[in-house]
Amino acid sequence: MPQELPPQELEVAVFGKQVEIFWDSQIGQYLLENTLREYNMALESLKTISPTDTASIVRLQGEIWRAESFKDWLSQAMIAGMKATQILEGMDE
Repeated sequence: MPQELPPQELEVAVFGKQVEIFWDSQIGQYLLENTLREYNMALESLKTISPTDTASIVRLQGEIWRAESFKDWLSQAMIAGMKATQILEGMDE
């Protein structure tokens, strides 16, 4: 008797695959390039900004956080999807 696939694992696997497809698309690559550009520009500005310019430091930290978070969210979704896929493949054997 075949094992039933856990619905949550199946949803995570499907979502992870959708994120991977998005990531590899022209739109995904465009967003990734912009994210990396924004991250690098903010980091360079942070290196040279006056340590007393608190408002600009806070703004640049926010830009870096946003860029890192966007990339991390997509990466985490893909990793979770791959893990779920491996679990599902193991149940299929």
